[in-house]
Amino acid sequence: MKVVVADVDAQALAALDFDLCARCDATDPAQVNALADQVYERFGDVGVLFSNTGIMAGDASFDTPLAVWNKVMSVTFTANVVCCNAFVPRMQRQARKRAAVVLTSSLSGLLNTCAQTGAAYTVAKNATRVYAESLAVDLLRSSPSISVHCLCPGPVNTPLLRNSRLETGKQSFAFEKDGINDEVLQNGLQPSAVAEALFKGVADGRFYVVVVDPKTSNASLIAEAMRMQVDVVENGGAVPFGFGAGASDDAAAAATRTRLFEAFKRGLPKRKPKL
Repeated sequence: MKVVVADVDAQALAALDFDLCARCDATDPAQVNALADQVYERFGDVGVLFSNTGIMAGDASFDTPLAVWNKVMSVTFTANVVCCNAFVPRMQRQARKRAAVVLTSSLSGLLNTCAQTGAAYTVAKNATRVYAESLAVDLLRSSPSISVHCLCPGPVNTPLLRNSRLETGKQSFAFEKDGINDEVLQNGLQPSAVAEALFKGVADGRFYVVVVDPKTSNASLIAEAMRMQVDVVENGGAVPFGFGAGASDDAAAAATRTRLFEAFKRGLPKRKPKL
């Protein structure tokens, strides 16, 4: 297996040892298309396309400057579109029988965590999830040999929080105010655990790969996330970094959301891509 890693941080890339490490701004279509050309010229095809971009910054929805909204949306959401526009058409034409596209949303993409992660990041991750759903349906119709998977992890111990500083010079307001930053960095999921769950999810043909608690099933996590989303929107509830506390007991709403999810899930292929 050949591994290509692209990042805007040249210093971080210099510390890696993979088959190809390329500096690339994921928001720049010209740079991403050039990367796609380089990958196909050197390796011939792509087995798994993994789009994983994001920054976290801003404040409440009405207190976040437009420049910050645009920056967060560009890196956290639109970069996924740029990546897929560059690579997916090439993947459709390649000779490989099976391939997969993985887009990284978040637990914030399944429920409203704006009180903790800021409005812009939460909106961007929800947009990424919906884009992944749209891409899955489109490819199911036109190129069923390419599966799509939406990774939705809970807090992960990565440099995201430390590096998410924009023109405002600060991170997401709630992370600073409530001290969640240090807690997440110390107690968040390990990247290796998320990667292991992702590989298993792709092999099992799952669309949603939700990683919060390894002992909790995918379906129950999603159903609970939907139930909590109803509580946040309708009752002003707070979303904790976990499940159970703060959730509404509105069984009818939970059942409705679960039925909607199940209906969508039935429309996606249950397949095991051979990569």
